[in-house]
Amino acid sequence: AAPTACPAGSYCASVDTVPTPCPAGSYSNATKATSANACAPCPSGTFCFPQGQTAPTNCSAGTFCPSSGLSSPPQCPPGSYCPSSGMTAPLVCSPGNFCPSSNMTAMIPCTVGFYCPSSGMSTAAPCPPGSYCPSSGMSTPILCPAGLYSPFTSATSINTCQACLAGYWKGI
Repeated sequence: AAPTACPAGSYCASVDTVPTPCPAGSYSNATKATSANACAPCPSGTFCFPQGQTAPTNCSAGTFCPSSGLSSPPQCPPGSYCPSSGMTAPLVCSPGNFCPSSNMTAMIPCTVGFYCPSSGMSTAAPCPPGSYCPSSGMSTPILCPAGLYSPFTSATSINTCQACLAGYWKGI
């Protein structure tokens, strides 16, 4: 039988052996490769799995590929998100938003009654007593006006602010 060219995604160290697939984390689009040197590491933003790949695969949305030679893309961790494919680093959730789980592709605005004061939050904070959070996406609660106080957690309206009891006061 006539010899067959060594296929892409592998190399043939000798004419007497079957093709050896490029290891996971690498690829080769060349035919007739004769050594493992023909297998290049998958560039950052991509991964190569399983062995024998002829081209890298972009990391999907929700994951990121920070370095070359990856065989598996890590998921974006809680507090961050990865909105598109081929990302090399996750984006940090911005104030007013939170990212509660791994593999997020978008931020979630903090819901009414809650606020998210800092970047990278994985949980929203309830609006504390003495304040209210009337809209979604808030990074700072609104304090009740001077002389009024809300005893409630997660208050959503200025209507929860009540007059301070006799003998008490609420400063500005």
